[in-house]
Amino acid sequence: MAAPKGNKYGKFNPLAGRPLIYDKEFIEKEALALAEWANQDDAFILREFSAIRGYVPSTFYDFVSCNEAFKYAFEYARNLIGTRREQQLIDKNSDKPYLKYANWHDEEIHKFEREEAKFENQLKIEHAAAYSAEDAAKIDNMMEAIDKASKKKAKAE
Repeated sequence: MAAPKGNKYGKFNPLAGRPLIYDKEFIEKEALALAEWANQDDAFILREFSAIRGYVPSTFYDFVSCNEAFKYAFEYARNLIGTRREQQLIDKNSDKPYLKYANWHDEEIHKFEREEAKFENQLKIEHAAAYSAEDAAKIDNMMEAIDKASKKKAKAE
């Protein structure tokens, strides 16, 4: 059933739906806050910023995609935090905690690992298909050899 004529809540009505919580000014203030937060020595996990500020990581990444100032602050923070993590690893000669959970810290690493896993899985599937065709040919040859040997044995008896 279609919406009644003059429906105030229609799809293309600019006054429809809930009001936007995050406007451009708010996002730009968040960009400044992100850059300031990234400069702190204890800032190691980028997603922690959104938790501290009270919104979910998906909203954080929405800000990155829709606002240039926030995107720049995100790149700055990611670079600074990544450098800090690398320095900590160099200083402590340990790579266990950050390598194991690296995809939690950085969405780009997570995307790369997922793509790599998909690629490796595809290679396994292709290899299995090719390997099973080779196996089928070997089995056919072995069966023919067994048939020939059994026929020879039957003739000999």
